[in-house]
Amino acid sequence: MTAKLIQLVFIFPFLFAGGAFARQAGSVRALWVPQGQDPYSTKQTALQEMHLDEAMALLLDEKTRNSEDVLIGVIDKGPVERNHPDLLDAILPESEILKVDKREWHGQYVTGILAARSFNDVGLRGAIGIKSKIIYRQVHTADDIIFSINKLVARGVAVINMSLGLNEPCAEPPEFGQTSCQEPLLSSARIASAIENAARNSNTVMVISAGNDRQRINPFTAERDGVIIVGSINEKGEIAHYSNHGPGVSLYAADDGVWGLTNDGYLRRDPATSFTTPLVSAAAAWSALYLRAHDVNYTPRDIKNLILNSVQVQKNLVGEAEAPGRLDYLNLARALQNYAAHPDQHLARRSFKSIHR
Repeated sequence: MTAKLIQLVFIFPFLFAGGAFARQAGSVRALWVPQGQDPYSTKQTALQEMHLDEAMALLLDEKTRNSEDVLIGVIDKGPVERNHPDLLDAILPESEILKVDKREWHGQYVTGILAARSFNDVGLRGAIGIKSKIIYRQVHTADDIIFSINKLVARGVAVINMSLGLNEPCAEPPEFGQTSCQEPLLSSARIASAIENAARNSNTVMVISAGNDRQRINPFTAERDGVIIVGSINEKGEIAHYSNHGPGVSLYAADDGVWGLTNDGYLRRDPATSFTTPLVSAAAAWSALYLRAHDVNYTPRDIKNLILNSVQVQKNLVGEAEAPGRLDYLNLARALQNYAAHPDQHLARRSFKSIHR
């Protein structure tokens, strides 16, 4: 943890006590609003649209600030530069990083979206850029992916982010002239089995990109548990032109203004479900962090239900996802507070059947 971050953590109580206040339901609650100590944060419109700062004001109470960092596994391709100025102290030494090709920075970009260090006067604001540590696993084959899933689950990570697919022949004729498509990981029986076992037999939430082939996908068996499939929605509130869609998608996240890290800088790349997935992984990690800090036992399915129950519902997404809406951090923060206050309540999946197009 950098000196700047340590200093900021210690002054959080004063920020809450001396910041802006909002009166709600006859009571006064402290509202902390970040002051933008990350130069690129004003460009990160996806985080603004999904109300990350407002959510942090609710989630970073004394218990959460004093809790242990949440462990997140990232399985991806390409190396990650652990000495990047915005990843200092974020990547744990046990990570598997092979310096094979610095031109490949997909994994670096994804990791930055998720965990670029916040409030350090450098670069970006990660969606969970504080109170988190990353174990990165660089993979090349299906065997690598399965081994990494098992390794990370055994390590006890709260969340595994998988913003990658499998190079396979396209199930339907491709629209862009490509010769192969990035099929969802769950289309592989072996990988699906590993994911399903992890979701059912551990406390790890699995978050996976839906894919970018404009195809309609159906639910997989593993999705009944703590597996979340993420699609992309554009600034108009429509399913992004590239995103896979349908009942096999769990929810959508905003794809506009998503910035990540290159090997030595910052960039806004063309959007893809790879880059909306870490936004949802951050939501799962915030959930695990908050519930653990408040001594609430949970399952991966509980966290999935909390996230899906708190989406911003959109009628045009009915039939296009388990939860017809997009991720909203503030709605989730309120749901987490309510659940922590009443941990014995039955946490059922919200029904969206009354919503029509």
